[in-house]
Amino acid sequence: MKLRTKIQLLASVVVVVFVSLTNVSVYLFYENQSFQSEAERVLNQTDAMSQAVSTVPYDELILVNVIQSYIPSEGMIRLINQDEESFHTFTTDESFSSISTSFTDSQTAQTLTTDDQERYVIASKPLIWEDGEIVTLQVVERLYGLEENMALLRYILIVASIIAILPAVVGGFLLAAVIVKPVQRLSETMVHVEAEGNFQKLNEQNVTKDELGQLTVAFNKMMERLHRQFKQQEQFVSDASHELRTPLTVIDGYAKLLLRRDIDRSSPLFKESLLAISDETKQMQHLTEQLLILAKDDEQLHVEKTTFFVDQLLEEVRDRFQVATNRSIKQINQRSSQTVYADREKVKQVLYILVDNALKYSEGEVEFVVDRKKDTVYVRVRDYGVGIDEQEVAYIFDRFYQIDAGRNRQATGVGLGLSIAKKLIGAQQATIFVESKQGTSTTFTIGLQAGEDCGSDE
Repeated sequence: MKLRTKIQLLASVVVVVFVSLTNVSVYLFYENQSFQSEAERVLNQTDAMSQAVSTVPYDELILVNVIQSYIPSEGMIRLINQDEESFHTFTTDESFSSISTSFTDSQTAQTLTTDDQERYVIASKPLIWEDGEIVTLQVVERLYGLEENMALLRYILIVASIIAILPAVVGGFLLAAVIVKPVQRLSETMVHVEAEGNFQKLNEQNVTKDELGQLTVAFNKMMERLHRQFKQQEQFVSDASHELRTPLTVIDGYAKLLLRRDIDRSSPLFKESLLAISDETKQMQHLTEQLLILAKDDEQLHVEKTTFFVDQLLEEVRDRFQVATNRSIKQINQRSSQTVYADREKVKQVLYILVDNALKYSEGEVEFVVDRKKDTVYVRVRDYGVGIDEQEVAYIFDRFYQIDAGRNRQATGVGLGLSIAKKLIGAQQATIFVESKQGTSTTFTIGLQAGEDCGSDE
């Protein structure tokens, strides 16, 4: 059964059940109130008759005449002794005599429904009769008028139910169409995506701000993410096949060389071959690690932000490179010690990349400059090398992009470092950009969220 049919059926059943229960409740409530009203009316007539009898002098003929004046048009009046025998009966229809007699010494009123579905009200009231004997004055009245009213009410409720259910069914049909339409579009799009292998999105132009609209937006976001990850996968395969080809070629060449010749293990050629294979293997391992970082989505990088002193981190990086390269790195803090809220290890990795590049492409001193503006702490890595051509600055963060080899012929790499830096910074909702003057200097700037311990500028 289709979803649309289920919604229509469910809406129709709910409306039918609700209308039916409502009408049954109205009918039963009206019936009960009507019976109580009729019983109270007949009981009041019985009470009036009892008072009329008590006001006249005792004479059986006079009393009978008084009682006869109260006989209902569709009913019966009778006097019942304590032996539950009727000794006086006044009726317009002898069929009333079939109603059982009952003596009572208290005032009562009740309703009776016969096997023929005829309804009666029976009112009883004690009465002092001859020689002080207590008898029961019983009045029975058939409720013809009430039956007609209840039949009319049943007809009205049935017609009203039909009038209420028909629009409800039509409304259920329209409601199902409104609800199912976006779901149907979603289903058709998913089938199309599966069949064509593309990443088609739904049209958000007329999306409503409800759960169905949220479903459309969520589907489009999912398609965007799948498309992005698919592109990343394609890019990863392309990059890996492109960059791994060279080291694999070198390894294959030296391996074949070793296989073709009977080379003494102590010979320089043997050692050269092994060293080349080892170096290319390390290069492949490093390249693979870099490619895996770039292949991950931002959500998969597991950013763990903490508050830390960026000055201390810069000192660690500075000391490590000064010892390893015997180059001078100067740290300039334009304000007092600063804290930032970021992933310390990933920021450290980015600084390693930037400092390594600065040392490769310059021969003089490298500077760290720390400053803050409002809620952002800026960390700048500046070198005074040959700089970057203005036309190349726009592509500096593209993967595998390498600037003119003339900038530094001794620099090595595959052009992934700055791409990784940009990705690691972007995953923290931070910023990184470059400013360069060819022949003068190059400055890479990282913008990080300030930590809570820092005051803001006035």
